Amino acid sequence: MPSNNISLALAFLETQPEEAASVLEMHDMNEVAEFFTDVPFTYAGPVLEKMLPRYAAKLCYRLSPATSAAFLSQMKISLATSILRHAKADIRKSIFDQLPEKTTVACKLLLTYAEDMVGAWMETQIVLLPVDLTVGEAKQRLLEEALDNIIDTLYVVDREKNYLGNISAYQLLMAKADTSVSSLMCEVSPALHGRSSLLSVKKHEGWDGSDALPVFDRNNHLIGTLRHLDLRKGLNQLSKTIRSKHSSGAISEIGNAYGKSLLALLNSASEIAHTKKVRGR
Repeated sequence: MPSNNISLALAFLETQPEEAASVLEMHDMNEVAEFFTDVPFTYAGPVLEKMLPRYAAKLCYRLSPATSAAFLSQMKISLATSILRHAKADIRKSIFDQLPEKTTVACKLLLTYAEDMVGAWMETQIVLLPVDLTVGEAKQRLLEEALDNIIDTLYVVDREKNYLGNISAYQLLMAKADTSVSSLMCEVSPALHGRSSLLSVKKHEGWDGSDALPVFDRNNHLIGTLRHLDLRKGLNQLSKTIRSKHSSGAISEIGNAYGKSLLALLNSASEIAHTKKVRGR
């Protein structure tokens, strides 16, 4: 396959992952599995994210656990979990064995919630600060946390882990070391419950003043946050799951235009890996 066709197909994957997912879902799953095995994950990963979770889970049956884990580990925990909840128990376990422990623990927590619940889409990486700390002690705790993502909001709790209020990361950074955490604390944000449905919190009053709201479990313990962005993703994912799988005219046209190029990648995997390995693996 000419290199310019490879570049065209890869550019399509990179810039139109949702359309590419729709195209691939119309083809034989064994061929698609071969495609995901041979194409650099930086191109194929975003496409897998856009596939229907049930289809993506079936695809994982045909991939090695290590390959599936490599894709899932690049996703947000909520998206990876939405796929894993549709996988068979033995497949899920074999993938968990290949994932980092922190990712596995987070996924297992989200799997305790139904797909349409707040808890299934929350961000589990949060920072809880005891109210009796100084700013200096709080900063030290943050260093010890070794966080994977940038945290904007820190949550203050008492020794019984009752939620008392928030501190912005910027506030903490700018405050003097001997300042008490309690003196920087803002009032409690409106909260969500993990077992509430996404649809029921769509118009929650808390969204008027914040892009992320704290989430509580059934024991009223703070267990995560739900970003409005992830609320929208969750609702969109659910609508895709129940939506008719018939392709629109636009998607059909894309399939006609690019389908052969995409599937031709299956026969040119070694060339792709060689020519794109710097950008890929």
